[in-house]
Amino acid sequence: MPNLLIMRHGEAAHHEDDFARPLSEKGRKDVSDIAEKIKMWGIGRATIISSNSVRTKETTSILLEKLSDYSIQVSFKEDGYNAPAEVWLNHLSKVNTPEFSTCIIVGHNPGVTELVNKLSGTTINMPPATCVKLNLFINDWNEISDGIGDVFLVCTP
Repeated sequence: MPNLLIMRHGEAAHHEDDFARPLSEKGRKDVSDIAEKIKMWGIGRATIISSNSVRTKETTSILLEKLSDYSIQVSFKEDGYNAPAEVWLNHLSKVNTPEFSTCIIVGHNPGVTELVNKLSGTTINMPPATCVKLNLFINDWNEISDGIGDVFLVCTP
């Protein structure tokens, strides 16, 4: 059974260009704290699929630093910026199951919240730096679809 973690980027600083907004100091600390919790979950070999905005790249960088004990591959997706759930579902369906037992999505609201809701049927509030761990009732990533999981854990800063 694949493991899925869905994470919203940390709190962003103000910037006139939304795409270029970096994390605030609080955002960096919150992501670091959540990454320490994720580290204890034993994620195995993982892939991170992230939006390519500045704040999601920073969030991903902090995750990589804190999860350095694990083998993690990263891909930044142009279509991940403010992406709806369908974009993330499409990326998830292409993950190589034998290679990656865990996938971590790093994105933006409302898309990441919508993704959790679609997969689990549960309405979850996801403030910045929140990470939701889902139990998926599938054997292969290409089986991903609406309603195939349950919310197992919600970590908020």
